[in-house]
Amino acid sequence: WGQASVAMTDMLFSAVNEEVQFGLQLFPSADGGGCDVLQTPEVGVEQDKQLQIVSTLKANLPGIANATPLVESYESIANGVARVNPGTLANLAAPDTVSAVLVLSDGADSCAQREPGSSAQQTLDRLGNAANSLLQRGIRTYAIAFGGVGSEGEQQLAQIALSGGTDAHIRA
Repeated sequence: WGQASVAMTDMLFSAVNEEVQFGLQLFPSADGGGCDVLQTPEVGVEQDKQLQIVSTLKANLPGIANATPLVESYESIANGVARVNPGTLANLAAPDTVSAVLVLSDGADSCAQREPGSSAQQTLDRLGNAANSLLQRGIRTYAIAFGGVGSEGEQQLAQIALSGGTDAHIRA
């Protein structure tokens, strides 16, 4: 996570991103841990939130690495965009904006398949549906794999990227 947080900090403060609105949703959530996911982001999508994002990352990254609720987190982003709630995720779908979601993960979802009757294919389908929901609102999704993401994680991130309009995930 150290390398990922350094790369994100560099991106947040790049001069080319001065007009960009950023937000942050951790998974699992900073408050719940495990497979718990907040339905609103830790840092809402707004202008000048870079310092708050970096502070949130530094305060939470070491303690949230046990579970990967990728499906629920990504679905909560897609559902959050549909809600009209300024300062959370609705800004992603604002008219006349170019928006994107960046999914950065070091592992496959470890929570969705705990649900009775769920399968690896259903996990892929849910990720694809969430990505497509965002794409239908004009929001592309970029997926980045780092660390020991594994073949299942690679497949899930590839599904997110393909259904999110960016064709392929990136390996960092």
